[in-house]
Order: sequence, then C-alpha cells, then structure tokens
Amino acid sequence: MKIRTGFVSNSSSSSFVVLLPANLKEFEYKDLTDDCKNHLLENSNESGDDEHTLEKIYTKGLNNINTELRKLKQGKTLSQFHSKHGGVFECLEELLKPYILDSFDSGGGDGEGTIKPIDIKRVREILDQRS
Repeated sequence: MKIRTGFVSNSSSSSFVVLLPANLKEFEYKDLTDDCKNHLLENSNESGDDEHTLEKIYTKGLNNINTELRKLKQGKTLSQFHSKHGGVFECLEELLKPYILDSFDSGGGDGEGTIKPIDIKRVREILDQRS
C-alpha cells in the first residue's frame, strides 16, 4: 500500500459555457461578492489589511476581472490554469452565474477550468438551418 504525504490533488476541473448578453456592462465594485473579495485577497501579493490596501487589491482585481470579461465578449475562452491574475477566474465564475448555460467536469484532475462563451450568431445560423 502506498501512503502519500503532503499536498494531494484529486480535484476535478469544472468548465462553464456562458451566453453573455450583448449589453452586459463591465462589473463595478458593488458587484463584488464577499466570496469574490476573499478570492482576490487570498491571491494578492499585497500585505496589510488597512482600508487603503484593501481598496488597492479590489481595484486591481476589478480591473483584471473586466479585462477578462472583455476577452470573453470577444469570443475568447478563458482558462483558469493560464490566468495571470489570481482569484479573477473564481470571481468571474461567481459574477457570471446568471449567464451559465451549462457546466461540466473536464475530469483532468489538474484543477484547470474554463469559461467558454457561446457565439449567438453561430447558434442562430444552426437553428436557421434546422428550420
């Protein structure tokens, strides 16, 4: 019998398919949930818990969230593994819940999730072909 010590990863990877409204605006500070703020704090390089430091962390995080949102709106798939901004993927996962059409376990065990936007024009083309 083998016994492993230390960090053992048995996590699956959740991926999400989202349909974003054309008029979806960038997120604002008031949109950040407590969980999202915690993700940003846990992944920050900043030290200190004073109001100025927290504001700096949240502002930087919000800018990164909106940068990734713009990529999604351009039709790009986001990868948790390749995300350069810690906590941003998790925040987007929460903030985009109303727009998630489906989620699935990619089962790689590597903790890499993705967010894939649906191209509504392509969906319309497919539906039009079927009629």
